[in-house]
Amino acid sequence: MAGSLQSMTTSKGVPTFIGGGAPLQVVCSTASDHQAIAVSGELDRETTPRLATVLHRAIAEAPERIELDLSGVTFMDSQGLRILLEAKRRAGDDIEIVVTETSAQVERLLHTTGVADVLGLASR
Repeated sequence: MAGSLQSMTTSKGVPTFIGGGAPLQVVCSTASDHQAIAVSGELDRETTPRLATVLHRAIAEAPERIELDLSGVTFMDSQGLRILLEAKRRAGDDIEIVVTETSAQVERLLHTTGVADVLGLASR
């Protein structure tokens, strides 16, 4: 169903959001100078609003750096790219947003579209 997300919590208390495809899990941790956000599942039209909310909150807390681990992302479409670019724009020059890890599919997409350079992802 378009625009709907169902939320459930796993036995370990990790929020899982189920949209059109695989569940989306977003796990955040905070250190003194940065926030780490690990994402797994599918980033598509149904699930990207959850990541957008997490990124907006992280930016509002104004850490020096936000590190994104996308190694668990099995699918990303243009909506996922849009959310990443929007977060980078919102962060401006004050907060560094970098992708630290990716799955092969996401890495290919980020390099093909040029977003890898914007988010500081080095070629492997």
